[in-house]
Amino acid sequence: MSNDIRSTTRGAGFALRAALPLGAVPIDTVVRALGELRRPRHDVFMASYVDYRRLPGHATHGPLDARHVSAVTDADDVQIWFTRTDTGLAVRTRVPDTVIARATVDRLIERMRVHLTALARPAILAADPAPVQ
Repeated sequence: MSNDIRSTTRGAGFALRAALPLGAVPIDTVVRALGELRRPRHDVFMASYVDYRRLPGHATHGPLDARHVSAVTDADDVQIWFTRTDTGLAVRTRVPDTVIARATVDRLIERMRVHLTALARPAILAADPAPVQ
């Protein structure tokens, strides 16, 4: 490829057309060919959401009474737990212990925070008659 958009686009088109026949290769053939490149997995990606406000008796206990029970262990995939109480939304994660995994999940959580804050802002403004600074 080059710094010229036309030649880059043309080259990408040629490369795509050349690769299209590979789409006919059965997936099990591809997976077998990966061999040792495919790490055995022990975890699975997981996202969980619990709304404690829906549980009986939630109002009789403070928000800190909610307990999350899970083992402290190494992860080979991302696991995310969202919890909702009367005081807000919380997130807890388990990620592989690598620089890339931690940075990626940190960016993901920050992007979710930004988007959820933007989505919630109109409701917060409508519920709070005090001026927002």
